[in-house]
Amino acid sequence: MIMLILCMDPRLHTPMSFLLSQISHRDLLYISTTMPKMLLNHAMSQKEISFAKCTTQHFLYLTLEGAEISS
Repeated sequence: MIMLILCMDPRLHTPMSFLLSQISHRDLLYISTTMPKMLLNHAMSQKEISFAKCTTQHFLYLTLEGAEISS
């Protein structure tokens, strides 16, 4: 929602708004690394995740975490 508002209103095209949009984008990426698989497993009543899928999720999450720490 924040990203949409920042893109639509030309008065909000400032450096601070750019920072807010980048933080919102990163938060969206964080949640999209784990939630889709978690919701699918919950909907299908599964309690397991394969090692490859777990490793992929962990890698993506830690990559995003590293990007946040270095910025």
